[in-house]
Amino acid sequence: MIQADLRQFLLTAPLNLEIEDLNEMVLESPLGDRRRIDIEIGATVIEVKKDLKKGKVRSDAIEQLYGYVEKRIRANCTAVRRLLTDGAIWECYHTRGGKLELRNFDHDRAPRAKLDIFLVWLEGVLATTTSVIPTSSEIEVVSAH
Repeated sequence: MIQADLRQFLLTAPLNLEIEDLNEMVLESPLGDRRRIDIEIGATVIEVKKDLKKGKVRSDAIEQLYGYVEKRIRANCTAVRRLLTDGAIWECYHTRGGKLELRNFDHDRAPRAKLDIFLVWLEGVLATTTSVIPTSSEIEVVSAH
C-alpha cells in the first residue's frame, strides 16, 4: 500500500522530471534471484518500509538496498542512487570508497510547511533531467535548506 501511495506521489508531485522516466517507473522490479526492488525510477532504486524507526528495520533495509543496487550496477554498469523511505523519513545513500554515505533530508530543519524545499531535494535525488541550467531561485531554495 505504501509503495502504491509513493508511486502516486511521484507521478503527481510538481517535480521537474523527464516524463519518460516517470512513465517507466516500475513497482516490484525483479532482480532475478526472487528478490524485488520496491520502486525503480530512472537511475534511482527506492526501498520502502512501513516504519524505519522500529527495531532493526532501518539497518536491515540499508543492507538490502545495498545488495540490490550492487547487483544492478554489476548488470548494467551504471551508477544507481539509493533511496530509503517509509513516507515520512527519506534517506538517500551514495557509494563512496566502497561504503555507503547517507545524504538524508533534514526533517527538523524543513518541517511539513516547507514542502517546496523537500520537493527540490527529492527532485535532485531522482534527477532524471539532464543539461539543466540552475536558476538563482533554485539555488536560493536549496541554499536556504
